[in-house]
Amino acid sequence: MKKLILLAIFALSLTLSSCDQQNKEDIDDQKLQAENQVEENINQQIKNEKEIEDEKETESEDSIVLEDKDGNPVSLADYKGKKTFVEFWASWCPICLTGLEQLDQLSKNASDYNIVSVVSPGLLGEMPKDEFIEWFDDLGHENIEVIFDTNGEFIDEFNIRSTPTNVFLNSDGDVEKVLPGQMPEEMIKEILAEFE
Repeated sequence: MKKLILLAIFALSLTLSSCDQQNKEDIDDQKLQAENQVEENINQQIKNEKEIEDEKETESEDSIVLEDKDGNPVSLADYKGKKTFVEFWASWCPICLTGLEQLDQLSKNASDYNIVSVVSPGLLGEMPKDEFIEWFDDLGHENIEVIFDTNGEFIDEFNIRSTPTNVFLNSDGDVEKVLPGQMPEEMIKEILAEFE
């Protein structure tokens, strides 16, 4: 009888041990699934935040409203499809003025990229728009496309601190580089060749 009782106790302990082991494995599986779910949620949140940030960046650049000399709205998004070199300059800047002939020739010979110049009439010491247009037309540079940052959005977006400042956009309209100073034509072409 003692043997039978001992055998029953042994069988019961094996059963309980087996159940306990199964419960422990179930709990471990549940913990692992929960941890994986948390990690997946964090990764998704990071991905969503990056997409939102990229979208804000693109919207910000695309939403800058510039205008042509006739007052028509112009956006940097209008230049998508080709790489674009944008030079921010000022009429009072001697270095800028010496680079206008080069900019005119670069614009004349541009085929696989856009060349655009931006000035900010009435801001940063620049003359008013009407005066600027009259002054610029008298210079005789026929190939330079000048667009106007009349409310300083371009200045703010690209953190312009000096003239000239050069902005390079890829064919998707995304900023590749922002570089201050007068740049030789060959350097401009080399930088444009670095990206799509």
